[in-house]
Amino acid sequence: ETDNEVSKTQFVTLQTSVSAGVPVTGLGGVTDSELLFRLDIPPGSPGLLTITLSGGTGDVDLYIEGANRPSAFPQYDDCRSLNTTTAETCQIVSASGTYHIALHAFSTYSGTTMDITLGGDVIPFNIELVFLDNGTAAQNAAFQAAADRWTDIIVGDVFDVDFSGGEQEPYPADLCIEGQAAVSDVIDDIRIYVSIVSIDGVGGVLGQAGPCALRGITHIPTLGSMQFDQADLEKLELDGDMLEVVLHEMGHVLGIGTIWSLKGLLQNPSQPDSPGVDTHFSGARAIAAFDAAGGGSYTGGEKVPVENVAGPGSADGHWRESVLDTELMTPFLDGLVPNPLSAITIQSLADIGYAVDVSQAEAFSMVFPALFRAPAVGSRIIDLSGDIRRGPITVVDRNGRIVEVRR
Repeated sequence: ETDNEVSKTQFVTLQTSVSAGVPVTGLGGVTDSELLFRLDIPPGSPGLLTITLSGGTGDVDLYIEGANRPSAFPQYDDCRSLNTTTAETCQIVSASGTYHIALHAFSTYSGTTMDITLGGDVIPFNIELVFLDNGTAAQNAAFQAAADRWTDIIVGDVFDVDFSGGEQEPYPADLCIEGQAAVSDVIDDIRIYVSIVSIDGVGGVLGQAGPCALRGITHIPTLGSMQFDQADLEKLELDGDMLEVVLHEMGHVLGIGTIWSLKGLLQNPSQPDSPGVDTHFSGARAIAAFDAAGGGSYTGGEKVPVENVAGPGSADGHWRESVLDTELMTPFLDGLVPNPLSAITIQSLADIGYAVDVSQAEAFSMVFPALFRAPAVGSRIIDLSGDIRRGPITVVDRNGRIVEVRR
């Protein structure tokens, strides 16, 4: 046929090239408008990229993606700063190459400046501990030491959540954990409620930990809780195992094993009714770390293998015990020997959206088996089965308003 014709008009937002050290001034736009920029950083440049927006009025959000130009906002996930004003900051560690910057007007804004710098200091990630039931001085110190360890690993700030803004009700009391006050202030970057209570004595339920409220879009946690049985914690303290257990549980609050499915990284889950299937974590960075640790020849299934037989509150939320054995984020820790916090775990945090320093990883390498590995003779096993928090997980917007209940 020769008489058929079709036409289509496609609007494409042009990118403007920008350079480090040259401020871009007078930025503005109406609600839902976009400004796009391209930044090229040559090899050998200082290793920290910082992009800040400041000044003016209204509300604009900052999105950054490296390498290929994204076609939609969900693909800008190297950094997102979604504060409720024009004050936004993103940092990229070890930056070189091409970066695509998107400014999205949440509401009409004007008079804003974008500054791009290389080098300088990393804005720290902040973990705020709120002790609802204080333990011993040594126990409290273990929680703080665990928080310090994780903030050494997570090196990039995430956007604040302002629970005080707007006219919405504050985050309700007791929704995260019993004894938690209503939340009506600004949280930077995560608040973790710690409760040490009597549950069922030594050897029963050790406790539970996990996030309570997640940021919209990124799903990075902003509120979480950790609850421990007092008798079990005392025994862990006496045995010298307390810090590793607290470190493990705080990892769940940060999102390890608890937001994998929300990020689309948990494949072939075993819960609720498929125990034994080949559950695995599909994050590219964690897979590369698994291969580097000896998993390149792993033949037991897909990578990275995730626990698939330990039951609710444990399966789908830990590395597979029968494969990764002594790694910190398996469901059973080994007493009397180190349980390394490996590059696999650290890179899984990168896969879910954190900026991390992988040099903080502890040494961990082995020949990963395809079949079940029995515990070492004479080892002391710390059973963390069922340690993932089962309460509601909400999603909140930048003003702390609950917009969704995920569980």
